[in-house]
Amino acid sequence: MKTQSSLRPVARAIEQFEELLRQHGLKRGSPLPAEKELSERWGLSQSSVNRAAHRLIALGRLRREGYRLFAVGASADSVAGAKVYVITHKMDRLQGIVEEGAQKGVEVRECFFVGRDAVRQHLQRAIAERADGVIFRQSDAGWEWDAEVAAMDKLNIPCIVAQEAPDGLAMVAEDWRSATARLVEQLLAAGHRSIVCVGSLRRKNRSSVICTAYEETCLRLGLSQSAKQQHMLSSHTRQAIRSSLQKIRTRHPDATALIWFDVDHLRNLLMAMHDERTSIPRDLSLALVGDTLDARANQPPITSAGFDQRTLAHLTLDLMCSQIGAVRRFGKVQTRPRIRLESYLRVGGSVRDLGSVSLPEAASKPSSPSPHLWPQQREARLRAVQETWKGAHSLAAGVPSGSFHPLDLRAQANRSLLRPHGWLGHLPLKNLPAGRRRIHGVDFDIIDEHANDGRAVIVMQSSRGAQPVRSPLPGKVQLAVNRRVKAVYFLHGCGFVSEAAPFAWYDFHLGGHRTYSVPLIPLGLGSADDPCVSGANIQDWWADFPQFDAPHVRHLVLAENGDPYEYERYLYTFEWVNPEPERPLLSLDIRSNPDDPATLGLLAVTLL
Repeated sequence: MKTQSSLRPVARAIEQFEELLRQHGLKRGSPLPAEKELSERWGLSQSSVNRAAHRLIALGRLRREGYRLFAVGASADSVAGAKVYVITHKMDRLQGIVEEGAQKGVEVRECFFVGRDAVRQHLQRAIAERADGVIFRQSDAGWEWDAEVAAMDKLNIPCIVAQEAPDGLAMVAEDWRSATARLVEQLLAAGHRSIVCVGSLRRKNRSSVICTAYEETCLRLGLSQSAKQQHMLSSHTRQAIRSSLQKIRTRHPDATALIWFDVDHLRNLLMAMHDERTSIPRDLSLALVGDTLDARANQPPITSAGFDQRTLAHLTLDLMCSQIGAVRRFGKVQTRPRIRLESYLRVGGSVRDLGSVSLPEAASKPSSPSPHLWPQQREARLRAVQETWKGAHSLAAGVPSGSFHPLDLRAQANRSLLRPHGWLGHLPLKNLPAGRRRIHGVDFDIIDEHANDGRAVIVMQSSRGAQPVRSPLPGKVQLAVNRRVKAVYFLHGCGFVSEAAPFAWYDFHLGGHRTYSVPLIPLGLGSADDPCVSGANIQDWWADFPQFDAPHVRHLVLAENGDPYEYERYLYTFEWVNPEPERPLLSLDIRSNPDDPATLGLLAVTLL
């Protein structure tokens, strides 16, 4: 048996941690001593203590908040070390849920299935291994998992269905009902009064919800004839869909628009419409429940009511962690919430405007503005992308390059733009060349991460940002300036936007103890004309969000080969005009709210 003195330093530190945790149980909720203090107390290097802490975090024995360490048992709602099975079809994954779990200290084990037998096998394996929780997106042919759910209830294993599910079960699912209603309202607003809704006998759950919502919305809007015009597919092949289109034309010759039930079979529908020589939208307008790249890249792009799959994964895992915490505190699941994710509307050229129709008051609520629609011709799209880089800010117009002073941010940069899990999340920010670039009339220096230890952007702390053990994201960064300036220009972007509220600040410290603070407010999914978000000056980098320009605020598009159909992401430039240019700008602070999910990424700062 090895004695304490014969153990390696990391193993000795682990044993000391275990003894400390046993003693620390009496001090519920308080942090452990700092690693530096522990290293001095135990006669070990701080590196050995840090490595031991890292291993215990991975085992779920410790958790870290900033620089502080806590025992897992010290927090009632801790879920560190939990193991969650996520059972989905490989083509229907919950995007980003593995990365989300890693940030929370939860082991997420993805299990993929093809067919109902494989679903049952995965569920039974999770039960046999006494998983801490199970998330699954069931097959869409009907509910048949009562025995497995009963077994999980008996063992107090929380189960969440990430799709429509029977009453009494915990659920996080896309709100197909509201998505269908929004499409009907959009078609009516474009003048369509004879609409057909297509569902599927093989997609019973989804089709049932969509067809019911379609009928109810049509009746509410006075489209009693359209409410009856529903068609159910028995097969999803190209030929079967073509046959169904022929039947629809025969039964409903005056129909001007079609609502399609599922993105997975959109391609076969488009090919069948081509076979039938049915032109979109000249012969038949088309709207889609769900969103997909095929819908966006189609000529013309297809109007759709889609869902942010990253948000769906985030909500599902948050609910699972809440339920695991309840089991650990009370010994059983307390409630089974049912959460539905609201859709966003993407308006494309697949809907022909037959003449606007006034909607009834119940349906006239303003919907979220749609993201930018690109021209159909590739050359026109390339020119449109280039235009977003042009157009100078008010004080930058006509200013020669020698008058700008880009700040050197290489020392403060902490994340990569090009590597996965850099930038703001698990996806990189591509197609932004390094070096000096003129954007909106201003010269910005884009850091070459290959020459800067893989770092090219300053990412600020937020509730969604991963906190590396050795170098946690900062809540505040100060940049020294010490010169007179007329204006300061920022090249930045943000992600994980939830609402139009300040999530970060730029503080300008002038001589004479004068400070000006500018809050960063994202537009989110609101309208730029809404007075509630009139102060918006930045927007989420994701293409699902509507982009905008405003005084001192301009957006630009990053595209692969200049074509947004291949890659479409957004950054913003912001102009701060110094109200007292005679006073020197001593320093500039960047601050963030660590409790807000919105995350700021600052790429460049230039002085004028």
